[in-house]
Amino acid sequence: MKNLIFTILLFFPLRAIYSQDTIHVPVDYTSIQAAINASNNGDIVLVADGLYYENINYRGKAITVASHFLVDDNTSHITNTILDGSQPSNPDSGCVVYFTSGEDTTSVICGFTITGGNNGGINCDSSGAKIVNNHIEENENGHGGGINANGSEWIIVEGNKINSNVARGVRISSGEGGGINMKYIQEGRISNNVFSQNLALQREGHPGGGAIHIYECTSLLISNNTIVDNTADGGSGGGLCIDGFPPIILNNIIWGNTAGTDSQVYYNTGNLDIYYSDVQGGWSGVGNIDKYPEFIDTANGDFHLSNSSPCIGAGIDAIEIGGLWYYCPLTDLEGNPRPNPLGSMPDMGAYESPLSVSGIEDYLSKVPNTYLLEQNYPNPFNPSTKIRYSVPQLSNVVIKVFDILGNEIETLVNEEKPAGIYEVEFNSHSGFVQNLPSGFYFCQLLVSALQSKDGKAGNYIETKKMLLIK
Repeated sequence: MKNLIFTILLFFPLRAIYSQDTIHVPVDYTSIQAAINASNNGDIVLVADGLYYENINYRGKAITVASHFLVDDNTSHITNTILDGSQPSNPDSGCVVYFTSGEDTTSVICGFTITGGNNGGINCDSSGAKIVNNHIEENENGHGGGINANGSEWIIVEGNKINSNVARGVRISSGEGGGINMKYIQEGRISNNVFSQNLALQREGHPGGGAIHIYECTSLLISNNTIVDNTADGGSGGGLCIDGFPPIILNNIIWGNTAGTDSQVYYNTGNLDIYYSDVQGGWSGVGNIDKYPEFIDTANGDFHLSNSSPCIGAGIDAIEIGGLWYYCPLTDLEGNPRPNPLGSMPDMGAYESPLSVSGIEDYLSKVPNTYLLEQNYPNPFNPSTKIRYSVPQLSNVVIKVFDILGNEIETLVNEEKPAGIYEVEFNSHSGFVQNLPSGFYFCQLLVSALQSKDGKAGNYIETKKMLLIK
């Protein structure tokens, strides 16, 4: 038992193992803010479909505020759960979502349409956040129409559609980052997002970054985004405008953006390295191409790749830069596996080509070269979830599920397995302990190799966190 608890503490931050309750809106509280005010660290504020005229503030809490997309991955909840900030209590509080009290990436906003902010969609001021699977659209601000982040230690922006936001400058140095403006971020990740029709507009001076504006961010990874049809009116960098430290730019599509100069990418400090990306007009660097991406239907905002797109399989799954390894996301914007199929290279952009039936069969028939416990899917889940694992050689395999306190819930596998890829299901209603409550659980793979490839026996252990929401 002590070994398991040590493993949990080692791999997951202390905040992540607070006791956790689910607060329902509007059943338990009629407003999202009231639910946030009543919540404790680790809680989930689960919001039913509807239109909510609110300007919410996390008030320093490590909580998840989410639509029912968190429960069932149904994207209709994103479009039908609308957080509209157009009716603030006073004109200076017109941002839709505030992270301004020292939050970090344990504070999560997931599964909303965030719109109507006259002071921006999301504001992270000296605070971090995890911003995932939202539609951030039709917000306006001087810096960062969709998202404005300044002075954060960590920020994650993944799986969002960031469209039709405006950074409208009224003085010199404003009008930066129609979609996102990031300044003085220590570490961050922008991946699997679609940026389109965002505008950086300035009355005086030079606006920057129709989609993304970056200023003096120390360590930033920008990977597998689709950045299309954004505008920096009269200035530079319709797609990206970067000042200061260069980010790692990997597997992106940057196309059709407009600006006074440097329509796709602007960088004002030396050379900017871009890798395995499709950049209109070309960009020197490893793996880059300059070919029309062949989207399905740009007129209707469908940026999936057609079957003949040159971006399919043209990305890279991992690359070493300056002695550090960088990896593409394991899934795409819609949660599809990446790369697809296994063994190929990933696509450029936010979407990965669909996995065919033959691709799945090919995946399961492959002999893996390493032990691996994959993240369960779906996650969060209710009531069941699937767990896939890989065994490269004849081994004794044990897979167990534990609760947050380290109590064993169920043994899913305890048998000898030949080399292969396997899948097992965990059902919260059918195990030794039935009708489990909502909360975090841990799946642990423990392997004892009967005979390793180098003639020596060996052990392997890996743990994944799972979230049950009822």
